[in-house]
Amino acid sequence: MIQSAPAQMLLEQARALAARGQWEQAEALFEAALARDAQLHEATLALVDRATARGDTRRAVTLLEAAVQAAPDTNVLLRLGLACRGANDLPRAIRAFEQVLQTNADNHRAWLYLGTTLVAAGDHPQATLTLYRAIRMARERGDWLHEESIEPALRGEVIYAMNYAAHGRRAWLAQSLESLRRQHGSAALDRVDKCIAGYLGEIAVASNDSRQQPRFLHFPDLPPQPWFAREQLPFLSALEHEFEPIRSEAVHVWQADALAPYLGSNTSAQAAEYLGGTSTQAAWDAFFFYRHGQRLDAHCTRCPRTTQALDSLPLVRIVDHAPEICFSVLRPGSHILPHRGLTNTRVVVHFPLLIPSHCSLTVAGEQRPWHEGECLIFDDTYEHEARNDATSDRIIVLMDAWNPHLTPLEREALAALIPEIGRFNRLWQSLAH
Repeated sequence: MIQSAPAQMLLEQARALAARGQWEQAEALFEAALARDAQLHEATLALVDRATARGDTRRAVTLLEAAVQAAPDTNVLLRLGLACRGANDLPRAIRAFEQVLQTNADNHRAWLYLGTTLVAAGDHPQATLTLYRAIRMARERGDWLHEESIEPALRGEVIYAMNYAAHGRRAWLAQSLESLRRQHGSAALDRVDKCIAGYLGEIAVASNDSRQQPRFLHFPDLPPQPWFAREQLPFLSALEHEFEPIRSEAVHVWQADALAPYLGSNTSAQAAEYLGGTSTQAAWDAFFFYRHGQRLDAHCTRCPRTTQALDSLPLVRIVDHAPEICFSVLRPGSHILPHRGLTNTRVVVHFPLLIPSHCSLTVAGEQRPWHEGECLIFDDTYEHEARNDATSDRIIVLMDAWNPHLTPLEREALAALIPEIGRFNRLWQSLAH
């Protein structure tokens, strides 16, 4: 009977026997069905379950390897990885999980299994990144939001992964401060440590002023103030002293049409999020001296007096982030829409060069005009907007400076910490590429 029966019939008979607990006969039929059709993964998995229950991991791995050869399948590959991990063949387990992710990079279970296997293999940095990716991916889909939302079979492994990723991420960021901690002690870095804990969600570090809402990083215990007096950044007097030559160079590049859209495009969706106004050709353009921390040498050479003045300032220097300095040109009828900045560790400086009437800057609901040659300083984590309701262009120098309430050591610590936050995020996001 078995010898002549088709594979599907044998599978159905085996399934019925297994349901009645008659496993000896069921296994024989599953094996017979599989001999006729190696792609019957249901039969493979039933036999794997029985082998695993008996502790025969070698048999389980052999069955799964054959199934993968016959017809690669996500579930079979996941089971193969788990079986190899159970047999302590960690390299083969890793390959199986990676094979799933090559074709299904959104499988957060595969990321979970890969990450916990990397832990077992001792690759702790890669395990941290992998498990963090698994958790982020699951939560973005509404899974693993709390313990009860985790399916029971995965609960222990997921909770372990959450704790491991949180600890590993904290250690990753803390490492950037180790040399400073050795030199200056932990007490001097107390506010930086609180900043990290707030960023990681370990403690609440919200501002006492509810209007202040950084989109990226809140540094605790800095006095919240939307506007800063020019006297709080005394070095800006050197910039103001060079008003005439700086304005002359700005007008020269403006007239030469050497500008580019500040946001990359004045018509893209990103620009539309930030830019509006009464004009159908609303535009926000710029001529950058530094962009994302990179010096644009050709632009600096083109404006030597401006560059000389900038080089005299204690600029914020953070790898891949700062300084960010440009001639900022807001076209007639253009409105930079209300928005908030990334962090209160910096303040934004506007050095007005060419200001027609009917132009204004509003921060935290307070509107102020620009006055040519006089710096305006504000915290952009408060909602702010800028308008040019005139008929000619508005031109300023736009730049960042350190929040003056930070200590020199805190500035040095942030210059080390922020690139590591960026590096960690780039690495976990790039894992599937």
